[in-house]
Amino acid sequence: MKTKRFFLLAIIALCAMQASLGLDLQKRVKGNEQVVTEDRLAEAFNGLFASGSIDIQIKYSSIQAPLRIEAESNIVPLIKTSVKKGILYIEFEKRRSISPNGPVRVIISVPELKTITLDGSGNLIFGSGFDQSSLEATLNGSGSINFIDTKVEQLDITVNGSGDLRGSIFAYKDIRMNLKGSGNIILSVGDTKTIRANMKGSGGIQLTGKASNTTLRSSGSGMFDCQSLTTDHADIKMSGSGGGRLSVTKKISVNLSGSAGFTCHGKAKIGSYKIGRSSSFRMQP
Repeated sequence: MKTKRFFLLAIIALCAMQASLGLDLQKRVKGNEQVVTEDRLAEAFNGLFASGSIDIQIKYSSIQAPLRIEAESNIVPLIKTSVKKGILYIEFEKRRSISPNGPVRVIISVPELKTITLDGSGNLIFGSGFDQSSLEATLNGSGSINFIDTKVEQLDITVNGSGDLRGSIFAYKDIRMNLKGSGNIILSVGDTKTIRANMKGSGGIQLTGKASNTTLRSSGSGMFDCQSLTTDHADIKMSGSGGGRLSVTKKISVNLSGSAGFTCHGKAKIGSYKIGRSSSFRMQP
């Protein structure tokens, strides 16, 4: 009797495993190598949220054009697009394991985007031609955002994780950036009034251009590589083992703790000055 019961339980377990495996295989989609293009209409939007391994290309257009999707024919239906409260959402169908063999690209043509958020390992290119009052850009994960000669008055950047945000973006008034993790921000910023950068972790911020006032804050082992950024006034506060350099023309205030090190290029006057026992600060004309 016990033997029959054992075999019955074994058969039930085997059937359950086969059913689970079959369901799992149904959820897996492998690209069929037949690349197609599909245009989709979308409601009006001025923000973007994209997730997954999808490449996004943003182009300037005087009017909003249909979304153009380029992917394999059995992948295109699994790319979901929707607009909620003025935000365009682009993501793969949930509960699917998708393995493309070709490109997965969405091309967006709009007159303006106020916010962009990229989650995951995708790539986003923000093309030239945009000239707008403000832009908030957020990168979460291991993806990348690349700006090409974008113009804004106020710029707000957040990078979380190991991704890279780079390119040329000219902000006339104010630039704020926050970096957390091991990612990088590499930007040519033109001539702006105020730059405020905060970094936590082991990442790096590299800036080129001019500014009236620059504030740099960091904790961890990150690096500010800003010798090619020339600013009139600078306020530096660093803790941990990180480092940095910046070109300053008028006045710099410094507060370093831990084993942080910083180099000021130029002949700026030194304002408030606090250097920890294991920290280092030097002026280099």
